[in-house]
Amino acid sequence: MRRTLRLIFSTSPRLSCAVGFLVLCRGVMPVVMLWALKVMVDVTMAQIGQRSLEVLPLVQAGVMLVAIYICNGVTASLTQVMRQRLSSRVSERIWRQIHRKSMMMDLSKLENSEYQNIFFRAVNESSAKPLSVLYSLCTIVQECITALLLGAVLVSLHWSMPIAIIIIGLPLVLVKVKSSRSMFKLQREQTVDERKKSYYSRILTFKEFAKEVRLFGLGDLFSGRFNELQTSLREKREELYEKNIKWEALGQVFSTFGIVCLAGIVVWQAIEGHLTAGSLALYFMSIQRGSATVQGLMSNVASLVDTNIYLRNLFDYLDIPVDKRYALPDKAMGGKTFPRPMKRGIEVRNVSFKYPDSKREAIRNISFKIEPGQTVALVGPNGSGKTTLVKLLCGLYRPTSGEILIDGVSVNDLSANDISDNMSAIFQDFMLYNTTASENINLGNIRTEVTHQSVAAAAAEAGVDELLSNLPKGYDTTLGNLFEDSEMLSQGQWQRIALARSFYNKNAQIVFLDEPLASLDRETRKNLLGSFHKIMQDRTAVIVSHSEETIKMADLVIDLGVIND
Repeated sequence: MRRTLRLIFSTSPRLSCAVGFLVLCRGVMPVVMLWALKVMVDVTMAQIGQRSLEVLPLVQAGVMLVAIYICNGVTASLTQVMRQRLSSRVSERIWRQIHRKSMMMDLSKLENSEYQNIFFRAVNESSAKPLSVLYSLCTIVQECITALLLGAVLVSLHWSMPIAIIIIGLPLVLVKVKSSRSMFKLQREQTVDERKKSYYSRILTFKEFAKEVRLFGLGDLFSGRFNELQTSLREKREELYEKNIKWEALGQVFSTFGIVCLAGIVVWQAIEGHLTAGSLALYFMSIQRGSATVQGLMSNVASLVDTNIYLRNLFDYLDIPVDKRYALPDKAMGGKTFPRPMKRGIEVRNVSFKYPDSKREAIRNISFKIEPGQTVALVGPNGSGKTTLVKLLCGLYRPTSGEILIDGVSVNDLSANDISDNMSAIFQDFMLYNTTASENINLGNIRTEVTHQSVAAAAAEAGVDELLSNLPKGYDTTLGNLFEDSEMLSQGQWQRIALARSFYNKNAQIVFLDEPLASLDRETRKNLLGSFHKIMQDRTAVIVSHSEETIKMADLVIDLGVIND
C-alpha cells in the first residue's frame, strides 16, 4: 500500500494535494446538504398556518440550499477532472516503468514461461490498479468524513444508531471481500489459459500468420480452440459470479431489513411528537445515507486491500532482477570497456548454454578463437546451436557455463551501450520496421548523426540504394503496410534493408551475419559477395550460413558438429 501511494504522490505531488483537498470538500458536502434541507423544511413548515408570509427566511433558506447544491456540483466536477489528470499521469508512468523494465531484461528471461505469466498479469491485470487504489483511497477519506459527520447527527437521536448502522452493513461487506478474494484466485489460475487464448487470437488476426492460416485451412482449428477456451474461462467465471451473488443477495436482504427497522424508530419518534418535520427528514435521510456510506466505506476498505493484492502482480514484475548491462550506466560496469581497437580478438572458452524451460543444452563445451579482422563461418546442421552462439557472442545471452572474452575482457562485463557501439548484426529473423527507409537503416546506429550520404552509402553496400531512391518519396518513404502512403517490399528487399542496417554502424568492429543471403536473388547475392571483403575491411565478420559460396569467403570455418540432444 505504502509503495503504491508513493508511486501516486511522486508522480504529481501538486495534483495529489489538489485531489486530497477536493476529497475533503466532497466528504463534508453530503452532511451540509442534509442540514440545509432540514433548515428549508423547518422554515417552510413554520410558514404553514401563518396569516402573513415571511418571505425573507424562505429566500435565505432557498439561496443557501441552492448555493450548497451548486458548490456540491462544482466540487464533483473538479474532483473528476483532477482525478482524471492524475490517473493519466500515473498510467503513463506505469507504462514507462513496464517498458523500461522489459528493455533491461536478459533475453533468456523473455523466453521463460513463468516470466511470461508474470508479465501477462502485470500488463493485463495490474497496470490500472494503482488508479483503483487512488480512487478507493479518495472515496474512503471522503466517506470517512461523511460517516463521522452523519454519526454525529445520529448520535443526537440515540447513541446506538451509528453502531447499529455498522452492524447492519458488516455482513454484506464480508461477502464482497470473500467474493473479491475468490475472483483474484480464479484469475491467477486462469493466467496460462488466458495467454493461450490471446495467442490463438493473434494467429487468427495477425498478418504474419495470415498466409498459412488461409493456405492450410487453419482458421477453423484455431478459432475452435479460441472459442473452447473462451467458453471454458467464461463458464468458470459465471459459476463463481452466481455463487457470489447468492451470498450478496442474502447480505442485502439483512441490510435492507435493518435500515427499515431504524427508519421505523425515527417515524415512531416523529409520531410521538419528539421530532420536527425537518428533523424527521434529517434523521430519515441520515439513516439511509449513513447506511450507504458505511457500507461503501467498508467495501472500499476491502477493495483497497484486495487491489493491493492484485498490485503484487505489477510489483512482482517490477521487482524481477534485471541485467546490469542494461540497467547501470557505463561507468558503473567496473571500469571495463570494449577494447578499441581489438588486438587479441574473441576467445570462446568451454561455453555451454541451456534455454530456460529446456532440459537439453543448445551448446555444449564450445571453444575457439577468432583473430581481429578475420572472416569466420559458423557451420553445422540445423539445431547445432549456430544462431544461439551468435546471440551469446553478442552478449544477448549469458553462458550457462564457460566464458566469452574480447581481448581478455568478458562480454558479461561490458555495458549494453559499449556492445552496441562496437557490434552490429543481421539476424536470421530480422525485423521489419514500419518507418521511413532512411530510419530503417539509421536504426543500426542511432547514436550517430543522420546524414543522407551515410544512409545511402550503407544502402549501396547492401545493393538497395537504387530501389530506395526510386520510391515515391525516396528515402523518406514509409515502408511496410501498417500506415498510409507506405510501400511494401518483398522479403528479399527487406533483407537488403536489414543488411544495410547492419552495415550502417561504421564504428562496429565485429559484424554478425546470420544467413545474410537467404532471401536475396542471384544477382544481388553475387554483387554482395564480390564486395564483401571491401565492406568488411578492418572488421571481424562472423557468418552463419549453409551456402558454399559464402563459406568460401571465410578465413576460418568453425563446425559446430552434430545436434546436441
